[in-house]
Amino acid sequence: MKFIKQIEIDHTRAEELSELLTKKSIRMEVAASCVKDPEAYDEAEKRLIPIIDAIEAIKDYITKNCIPDEYKSEKYTWIYNGILIDGYSISIYEN
Repeated sequence: MKFIKQIEIDHTRAEELSELLTKKSIRMEVAASCVKDPEAYDEAEKRLIPIIDAIEAIKDYITKNCIPDEYKSEKYTWIYNGILIDGYSISIYEN
């Protein structure tokens, strides 16, 4: 992938997405540790689903409202790694 540019996004959305990505990582590890216990795994999965839904909603918002029109195609991908790594900016890459 070829780096194209960085775009600053809404600080509130960036902070929320960063927090949700961290929660997702933690809960995925919890779910993985419960794989041998179906009941515990199901409970961990139930707690993970709303986080993933919220992440996808924010990603959809960013794609529709923050990405310039010329980069809204399958030719491009945007990546966000959280506040500590990317601050309030997303990186756009050409696939």
